[in-house]
Amino acid sequence: MKSSKAAIAVYRVRGRIASIFGYTFGGAGLIALPQFLFGFDGTEPDAGMAAFSAAILLIGALAVMRGVQIKGRIKRFRRYVDLISTQQMTSIGGLASNIRKPSDFVQKDLQTMIDKRFFTQTSINVATGEIIIHGMNNASLTPEPERLRVVVCKGCGATSQVVAGKVAECAYCGSLLQ
Repeated sequence: MKSSKAAIAVYRVRGRIASIFGYTFGGAGLIALPQFLFGFDGTEPDAGMAAFSAAILLIGALAVMRGVQIKGRIKRFRRYVDLISTQQMTSIGGLASNIRKPSDFVQKDLQTMIDKRFFTQTSINVATGEIIIHGMNNASLTPEPERLRVVVCKGCGATSQVVAGKVAECAYCGSLLQ
């Protein structure tokens, strides 16, 4: 089973690759397009090569947009983790108002992140509009009582309470908490 930390790292790399690919192809298309449209060094314009350059430019633009989309999703993930762990906010409506997006968007975004394994041990209760973190008491987002201490996850920055002397898994990203 892939951990959340690994899933996010892979997703981030995909975003960087998409951006690099996009800027490279977009730049090449942008440089080549005018040369083939208007000709260069006294040659005639080449419509076929101009269309090819335009296609390369379009592919580059789409790849850059994908990279930006991935970067935005990772940024929202960190914001969700912060709201859920520090402000104990599990209401989709509350999360939506905090990040200034519609509730439908936030619910779909969270579900996509759950499907992509950004969040582990997590589901959405559509009927109540709540994000459920399994193994946690969602009313207070704390494990079942014993002697508890607060730790900050090195993987995602979320704060969690763990039983003193025991190793636990971060409910948000799956990293080990000690």
